[in-house]
Amino acid sequence: MDAPNATELLTRYSRAEISATELRRALGGITYADIIIELAARDLPLPRAAQAGREAQIATARAWLFPPAE
Repeated sequence: MDAPNATELLTRYSRAEISATELRRALGGITYADIIIELAARDLPLPRAAQAGREAQIATARAWLFPPAE
């Protein structure tokens, strides 16, 4: 990938500042597999959604996915 700002865009994606769709469009319609390869080549982690303010939603999802044993 030779885009002059590719590393900057990939870093922003890794920080969850932009979406995968925004990144793909900015880099000329690359595939999600290309994104994974480019992140790995730059030793950048996959983005993670922030949990702050979502604790109740996460707790609900965990309870639904992992119900208590009866």
